Amino acid sequence: AIARGQASSDSLVRFAPGRDDMAGPYQQMVDDIASYESDLVAVEQDLRTSFDAVHALQGGARAAKLKHISSRIYHAKQLLQTIKLELRETSRESRAQWDMSVSQHTATIERYEKLLVALQNDAQRQDLLEGRVIDADALNPTQIIEHAAKVQESSVASLARSKGMIQKSHEVGVETASQLHDQTEQLKRVDDQVKEMDQYFSAAREQIRVISRRVETDKFILVMLLMCVLGVVIIILYKWIHPDSKLNVNVPKGFTPPTTYQ
Repeated sequence: AIARGQASSDSLVRFAPGRDDMAGPYQQMVDDIASYESDLVAVEQDLRTSFDAVHALQGGARAAKLKHISSRIYHAKQLLQTIKLELRETSRESRAQWDMSVSQHTATIERYEKLLVALQNDAQRQDLLEGRVIDADALNPTQIIEHAAKVQESSVASLARSKGMIQKSHEVGVETASQLHDQTEQLKRVDDQVKEMDQYFSAAREQIRVISRRVETDKFILVMLLMCVLGVVIIILYKWIHPDSKLNVNVPKGFTPPTTYQ
């Protein structure tokens, strides 16, 4: 994997866009991208060297080297992300020329991440106690038994802590379930209240419609009464002004105006 990383990083330099092809208004951005890419190549070279050296290390030195590799991979990902962000502001031609380089850097970083995970898992399998690798061949039977007893005691203590955490998680789960039940009941009561209020609102809307219809009916009746009264008044006034008129209108008794004045 490290050999493939070496070949991939060497090819990045060959596929990197030439500056003569990117002359124009985006030249400053292209120069910045090239600088970031140069830093990224240096980080990848440091990672290759670190991966080569980690196999010969043990214990704390190996853990420190793996931590260094992890930090360098994180730095490489930051540089790659910066390059991608800068490319968004450049011309389409510039982005097209940098696509292959960015893709190869991405693949290299992903390969280094997978290799780091594999080394970390291997280190975890090898660490038996306190980060130390025990060589059984170098111990006598008594030391082996003592070490096994320590491992057993550590396992029992770890199991007891795990059981305590499980019990605590169970209690938290029961309490959470009780709270959820109470909240569910409260929501049901709120829903019932909302339904009851909706029924009240429906009845109120029906009453308002009935009252509105009555008001409209009363208005119509009032208008008709006013028209009748107005017609009677008009007829009375007409007969008052024109008593000799032959207008055939039946005027109620008591409303006929006098024909002569004393």
